[in-house]
Amino acid sequence: MKLRSLGLAAALITSPAYADEAMTVAQEIVSKWQTAYNNGDAAKVAALYTEDAIWVSPTGIEKGKAEIEKAVANLIKRSPKLTVSAVGAEQNGNVLWYYSNYMFPNGPTGYSGVTLVNDAGSWHIAMHTTTTEAIRPRLLRLGDAPSVVQ
Repeated sequence: MKLRSLGLAAALITSPAYADEAMTVAQEIVSKWQTAYNNGDAAKVAALYTEDAIWVSPTGIEKGKAEIEKAVANLIKRSPKLTVSAVGAEQNGNVLWYYSNYMFPNGPTGYSGVTLVNDAGSWHIAMHTTTTEAIRPRLLRLGDAPSVVQ
């Protein structure tokens, strides 16, 4: 009986329904983030993060809600509108991660990877990384460089 229960648990964890739940959570967070951002509410964006969250972006590393709020406020001043779409999501217990595309109306476009933790039934961003499309081709060119090791 225990073996059957374990098999059922494994099937539920890897089932499409579990993946669908992860994507639903990701889409909810993306929607809240984008709405708060587009409304110019950096504090509401920062409220989506854990107290000790880290945001790594092309402009630096922000640690904690206060730094993230300040960075988002500065970003809103430069580019007040943003479109974000979740592309894929996975979950393992109280940890969920997703990746997304983002676009500012006048550029740049880019990609994000986000890790969420569930604390008492509420999902919060613990780690957020972003990069811009402009960086990607440069990295590809660096990867194409001939090897100097003989």
